[in-house]
Amino acid sequence: MKKIVLILIFLIFISETSSEPLCKVSYFYGDVTKKLPPKDWDKVFLDEGVVEGEWFKTGFDSKAELSLIDGSILRIAENSYLEIEGLEGSGNPYIRFRATLKNGRVWAKLKKLTKKSVFSIKNPIVVAGARGTEFRIDMLPDTSTRIRVYTGEISVKNEPLIQRQKQEQGKLEKPHQVPGPHRVEGPKEVTMEEWFVIVKAQQELWISKTGKYNVKDFSLAEDTLDEWVKWNRERDKKMGE
Repeated sequence: MKKIVLILIFLIFISETSSEPLCKVSYFYGDVTKKLPPKDWDKVFLDEGVVEGEWFKTGFDSKAELSLIDGSILRIAENSYLEIEGLEGSGNPYIRFRATLKNGRVWAKLKKLTKKSVFSIKNPIVVAGARGTEFRIDMLPDTSTRIRVYTGEISVKNEPLIQRQKQEQGKLEKPHQVPGPHRVEGPKEVTMEEWFVIVKAQQELWISKTGKYNVKDFSLAEDTLDEWVKWNRERDKKMGE
């Protein structure tokens, strides 16, 4: 009986240790580090699993690629800072992946997701949700955001900016003691219009730091002059895509 129990425990251990992670580091080059707070930054290793709550940072002339178990890919450009905010699922039939881009650029290439699956990337201004598409997000030096879609379509809304403004408004409206017997009028509520935009293939969405946006077509010929775009296309060829 003891032998049977030991065999079962061993089989469970083998199954757990050999199972494919939901997300892993499938490629990196240069200065790429990660941390899971409260731990400090540490170097990454090829094929190591990625967990919820981890932060990734790339230095100059450095890149990283994260692969999800369903075949979807997220690539991180140089001088970027990304947090894995949510990661759960079984890979089949669903996976839920949420990331926050603090700085830099990312490139996402997604497989067709199931109804239960979620893939979203946000920054301080917008959040982009997608399924079965290819797109990139750039945080520009002037703190504006540019999103370009190559295949499929994505939905973008300014929810992060709205939430931040509400939090700041709440701080302003906190009760405080006012000296003197006179009545002081409280701050007036300032609201921003919430918006939701669908961006289709070969379209670009530009969003200012204040939430103003513009959608237009972009030139694929001009786009391929970008070294980040060139690298992603070369990487696709090497992967046989």
